[in-house]
Amino acid sequence: MLTWTTITVLCLIIGTLSYSKLPTEIPVQWSKGASTSLVNKNWIFICPVICILIRYLLKPLIYVKLQMNNYYGEIITEYLTNYMCFIVLSVEFFSILFTPPKTPRKIF
Repeated sequence: MLTWTTITVLCLIIGTLSYSKLPTEIPVQWSKGASTSLVNKNWIFICPVICILIRYLLKPLIYVKLQMNNYYGEIITEYLTNYMCFIVLSVEFFSILFTPPKTPRKIF
């Protein structure tokens, strides 16, 4: 639970701190070095919501499936859900990193 909470809070903090620096649209899909899909910058707050949905909606389903065939179903379920939330955090982080700044930077 501590790992999941930490990852979810990090998603929220990263989104909050970077929100004002993001342009109105951010890229979410890339092809050959160019963005192919843009979304509103509010999308960045969907990442913590996805972590919560994974924890409260997907985790019980995974647990039921694993408990039927595995003695360690609860531990494996925790690892899987934490891993999925870590992937969501990574997506948010790299979306912010690869988003061009609102205003162009001057080289000199």
